[in-house]
Parts: sequence; C-alpha cells; structure tokens
Amino acid sequence: MPLSLAEPEASAAQSGLLWTSPAPPAAGGRPDDVFFVVTGFGPFEGWGLNPSERLVRQLYASWQATEGHGHCGVRCCVLQTAAKPVQQALERIYDDMCELYEAQPPKSPSRGVRTIYVIHLGVHSATSKFHVESIAHNEAHFGCADEAGWRPQHQLIENSASAVPYRSSTVDTKALTQYLATLGHKVRESQDAGRFVCNWTYYQSIRLASEKTRVLAGSKCKIHTLFLHIPSFAIIPENEQSQFLNDVMRFLLHQALQENHGESFGSVDREQMAAVL
Repeated sequence: MPLSLAEPEASAAQSGLLWTSPAPPAAGGRPDDVFFVVTGFGPFEGWGLNPSERLVRQLYASWQATEGHGHCGVRCCVLQTAAKPVQQALERIYDDMCELYEAQPPKSPSRGVRTIYVIHLGVHSATSKFHVESIAHNEAHFGCADEAGWRPQHQLIENSASAVPYRSSTVDTKALTQYLATLGHKVRESQDAGRFVCNWTYYQSIRLASEKTRVLAGSKCKIHTLFLHIPSFAIIPENEQSQFLNDVMRFLLHQALQENHGESFGSVDREQMAAVL
C-alpha cells in the first residue's frame, strides 16, 4: 500500500519519516514531467532543529505560497537520523513514485522522458562550504550511534555478489558545482560523504534510483539522486542556504527541460525561480 502523504507525523515516523508534505495535485490527473523529492534529517545529537529540516520545511512553505505554479512538482520529507529507518523511508518514497509514474503516461507523449530528482540534505558541521557529493561509499562506519542506537563498524551497506565499492550519482556534479560557484556560492565537489547516516542514505538512494529507473523504463521516466552537505547557519546564513538550494533545483530543472523537452535555459531564469519553485 503506497504511503499516504497526508498521514499524521506519528504514523509516518514509524517508517523513518518524521514528516512528509502532501504531493501537489497533478494537472489533468497525471504527474509532473519533472518532479523533485527533497529530504532533510530530523533532530540529532547537538542539533535540536536540524538545519536541513528547516530548509526542507521552508522549501515546502514557499511552494505552498506560490500554489505550486511552475514547471515541476515538489515533495518534501524529513527523515529520522538513523540508518535502518532511513532505508525503510526511502523504499516507501521510491515505491510511491514508481507506482505513480508507472500508472500514468506522460502529459505529452511526444515530449520525451520524465525526470525525478531525489535531493538529500545533511549537515556537515566541520565545513565552511557546501559540498556537492558525487559518490557514496559501500561502507558503514559510525563514529557514534545513530538515533536508533545502532553503531556499525566497517560494515558493508550492500553485501551481495553484485555489490560495488561505491555508487556514483547520475547528476553531473562537476557541472553543477561550477555553475553554483559562478553564482557566488561557497561550494566544492566532494567524493567523501563520510561513513555515517548521510553516506548510508546516499548509497541506498542511488541504488534504489537505479533499480526503479529500470522498472520505469517503459514509462519513459528517469530517477536521479543527489546529496548536498550543508554547513551550519552560523557559518552560512539560512537565507543564503535557501538560495543555494533554489539554485541547485534551477540547474537540475534546466537540465531536465533541455535534455528531455528541448526547452531553453532562459525559460527558468533565476529571477523567476520563486514562481517556479
């Protein structure tokens, strides 16, 4: 049974979701040709209100304020800061998206592939820059226990015959980083998402994106995953971090519109982004 996006937080928390926004209504009963799922994490040791959660909730509030007008759909979620509950949450999120897009054909069959971007935000308290993570390592080595009390040591995340040392994002993280730098953001591309819950989340999400993209091949739908490490608000203020997330989504939206539908970059310029997202 697919997750009800309007179910109470207490019920959602049982699956590793501390909060999830309702999905915007699909025009004509069909899902958007470009869709974003954006996640943050809930409370963790030393963080009462996790900055990533605040950015995700703020994104949803902005989306509500514009009544969802624009080129894409948005769903926002807050994950428990615990590896195994996160895996349960991701499986439900991906299953929901798969069911939605598998059941409905594109709004315009002649306009190409539909695109889903799953963006994860996590705090990196030791950095003064945004990190665009390009890979996730197949290793769980927790320096402390997660919020469920689990602390694996040098453990494989995926232990099967087909397991790989790491999985790479299908997003062009180098081009994204270069673009963000031209806008004045303090940002770097990274190949080390750590070995804690952030890396666990990213690895599992890339794995699921690959699996579900194969499932959705006949429905002309691709899923891409990205992890962004953010500094504390004391290092980079909240309003600047919100603009950073906005600019990331703008870049990805442009890529999808251009590659899949032939629309120009100018159709989603930065000044109009508030209306788009």
